[in-house]
Amino acid sequence: MVNKPTVHYLSLRNIPEFEKENRRNPPSGQKQDYIIDTLISLGYNVNYVSFSESFNKKCYRAKKKKLSEKLTFFLCPNIESRFRESIAFRWFYHIYAAYNIKQGDILLVYHTNSMRNDILRKLADKKHLKFIYEVEEVYAYAHETVLDKQINEEIEFLQCPDAYLFNSELLCKRVNQRNLKYTIVEGFYKYTRSDVKKFNDGKIHCVYGGIIDQVKGGAFRAVAAANYLPSNYVIHILGFGETQLLKNYIEDNIQNRKCQVIFEGLKNGQEYIDFISKCDIGLSLMTMREDLNSTAFPSKLILYLSVGLHVVAGRVRVLELSKVADYINFYNEDTPQSIAQTIMSIDMDSDYNSEIIMNKLDKEFQANLIELLSM
Repeated sequence: MVNKPTVHYLSLRNIPEFEKENRRNPPSGQKQDYIIDTLISLGYNVNYVSFSESFNKKCYRAKKKKLSEKLTFFLCPNIESRFRESIAFRWFYHIYAAYNIKQGDILLVYHTNSMRNDILRKLADKKHLKFIYEVEEVYAYAHETVLDKQINEEIEFLQCPDAYLFNSELLCKRVNQRNLKYTIVEGFYKYTRSDVKKFNDGKIHCVYGGIIDQVKGGAFRAVAAANYLPSNYVIHILGFGETQLLKNYIEDNIQNRKCQVIFEGLKNGQEYIDFISKCDIGLSLMTMREDLNSTAFPSKLILYLSVGLHVVAGRVRVLELSKVADYINFYNEDTPQSIAQTIMSIDMDSDYNSEIIMNKLDKEFQANLIELLSM
């Protein structure tokens, strides 16, 4: 049996073993874990290489932790200076790559604007690596003021790999200017509902989990919609970001609100899965701005389906074209009244099972990934 090449997965992450270093830990973990688990199930060894910086004003050495037989986690050094990023990539090229990357391995890179494409391309050419970019969105759209110059620069930044992983065909159409091979993966295609008891208090529990900001605005829309929901509904909000603004927004008009709104703070990993598994409806309430939605896909929507929740989302093209469109309860207007009406329209006693579609999408992704990696 021929040994498969190692996949070197570059991104930003931390693990509990190094929690004291207070490294940046963005909410893309569940989807990344799914991709890693899929790679391992296909027989690949995976080295997860994290460039996550520390919020502590300290220096930390590079770390290595064997997580399983086929998965090893590497954490870059952290230097408290403006040269932190440069030093991290020097470590990657001169130390990590020298000792861990072999001819013909695979370089899978999660798109962040801090990645050093010059170094990655040079390494890929030198060691004949398959260089694949995982692109989840064009970040230049995620601002109140969108500048064409920044959009074009970011898309040009993404023209360096040999192939892509995208979260939607719309994003592929926008970025894949050289018509390279690609595969679509919208999110966590595993049925993973936790064996936990629901709230069982006679109420319908809705959950929003994700970034809290005013540009995408999902958490704030959830609170606004609560003003139009009756007392037998509860909305839970989990996430990080502009949390104090959100708390203030929750307190506004609280006396006249019948629906309870609870900010649950930040939950990650299994704690997050356990919590949303207790709920009934998942809220994916990102702005309906088509420019932003054409280059971003709410992967939390797939995660909601993976634990068996009903899903509410705005009717935007990227979701209408999605592989899970038939499982989404769409609202047509970006207003709290329309969101609330859609929430209330869901029949909680209906025969609903999202496990079938998850299993189907999982098998499709495995087959597509095999083809992409063997190009």
